[in-house]
Amino acid sequence: MQQDHSAAAPLVYAIVLGSLVLFIIFRSLLQVAFELFFGPISSIWEAKRAHPFTLRLRNWVAKHFIYKSFFSRASFHSRGWSFAIALYVTASLCCVLVKAADTAEVGVRAGHVALINLLLLFTGPCLHFAADVAGFSLRTQKQIHAAAGYTVAIVATIHTFALLSRTQSFPVATPSNLFAILSISAILLLLVPISPLSRFLPYELLLLIHHVLPYFLGYFVWRHIPHKNLLPRLYTYILLGVFALALLAQLTITLIRCRFWFHSARISCRLGFVKITLHLRKPLRIRPGQYIDLWIPSSVGSIFQSHPMSVVSWSSGPQRLLFLCAQVQNGFTSTLLTQVKYGDTTSIAMFTGPHGVTLPLHSYDQVLLIATDLGVVALLPYMQCLAYESHFIGSRTKRIHLVWRLKDWSLIQVLKAPLNAVLETDESGGDIREGTFTRILESVISISIYGQSDKTNDDEEALKVLKESSRVELQCGQWNLSAVVEKDTASSNVSLGHSGKASAIAASVSPDIRAELNDIVKKNIQHVDLMYTDYQPEGYRDDRKE
Repeated sequence: MQQDHSAAAPLVYAIVLGSLVLFIIFRSLLQVAFELFFGPISSIWEAKRAHPFTLRLRNWVAKHFIYKSFFSRASFHSRGWSFAIALYVTASLCCVLVKAADTAEVGVRAGHVALINLLLLFTGPCLHFAADVAGFSLRTQKQIHAAAGYTVAIVATIHTFALLSRTQSFPVATPSNLFAILSISAILLLLVPISPLSRFLPYELLLLIHHVLPYFLGYFVWRHIPHKNLLPRLYTYILLGVFALALLAQLTITLIRCRFWFHSARISCRLGFVKITLHLRKPLRIRPGQYIDLWIPSSVGSIFQSHPMSVVSWSSGPQRLLFLCAQVQNGFTSTLLTQVKYGDTTSIAMFTGPHGVTLPLHSYDQVLLIATDLGVVALLPYMQCLAYESHFIGSRTKRIHLVWRLKDWSLIQVLKAPLNAVLETDESGGDIREGTFTRILESVISISIYGQSDKTNDDEEALKVLKESSRVELQCGQWNLSAVVEKDTASSNVSLGHSGKASAIAASVSPDIRAELNDIVKKNIQHVDLMYTDYQPEGYRDDRKE
């Protein structure tokens, strides 16, 4: 009877958490059904979103909960997100502690709640797939994963100490006790951050341990649970079933897209950046802002390692060639660098994806894109797609401005081809016949590049095409980000007496610029939506000497 009573609260917690997960997974289907069967109500809701009171409320929430953080100004852990995580952890602890009769009941509850929260960690074989299923960005999925991991560690520690406090002896030779020690050890080991340890141990080894250890953790937990406890076994069955279903789904999708064989990757390295042209066995449609999780067996350690890479190329139809670019750092990209040490090479490749959510920039009149250094690779597909839709589909977007800060002009040499492709998509002067009328194509793209270094002869050669375009402005020196933002979003600022139509800012910037941009939008700009792409450059490192 004590066991049933102590399991009641965790069972309610499991039902609530499971219902929330299912709602998140199926919310896109629910949204489609709502718009289909309740069209008038959907229209009323969209109209209410544009109401002045609704706009003021959105701005107030954004100012105080989205653009502010309890941590650094550049942190993606906003106040709103911090409150959500605090609520999640508090709910778990309340389920363990509230109205518990004694320490034994606390220990039993904590064990059940730890098992239930493990579901959030085993929703898929990788975070990319889990984020796609839930409709989250990879950044959000990582934050959920980290929050669930720390919550499991806290609750599992309570479970351990609560039960140890009620026993006189703890024989390690007993299988249940042995696997209890292994389980809590694996949980705590998974909390150790990889980045600091990579200074002393190989990064590939640490990453392999972090990916393989959860499988051992699942086995340890299974062996630790007594056979007579049916409810914990049920939680484990559900966890294994969800993971197996997600693994089967991702494996099936990947094999179908590659036609059960490897793709071909052409790899080159220039100025400290790895460039990969991926030749697909089957054409694949890629939306702007999406990325793939790439696997290339360039060394023994890389067999167990993959790397998310933004797709720089874009096409209105399925693509057979994907252009990828990444800065050489530790791990995957450094092994690729050794592979092309004596020249360009070709290798077999496999990938999952495309992953990631596309920012809804097409619903804005004005779009300001802000990038620093390699962050532009996440924004170029948006530029090309928005220009295409503006010319040939008649989308709402009328102006697209890219502001790009470079610490070194040499990056232009690396990205010359995709930059030219964007400008070609936005060529003006042609006309399109629409019924009895003819519409003249007008350019919607403008590019401002701020370089902070001296140009070399190779840089000048790469910049030649850009200089010939009237849509490109090249400047040397620092930028005034505040002035740029205010100028490009002025028509959406109600206080200036303009139309008040919404503008969007999409950014892929380094942390220092991220903090400055948050402050600018938070303090000075109204009715502007600020969004960040999945890929965010975390700084710049000159690797050309490698």
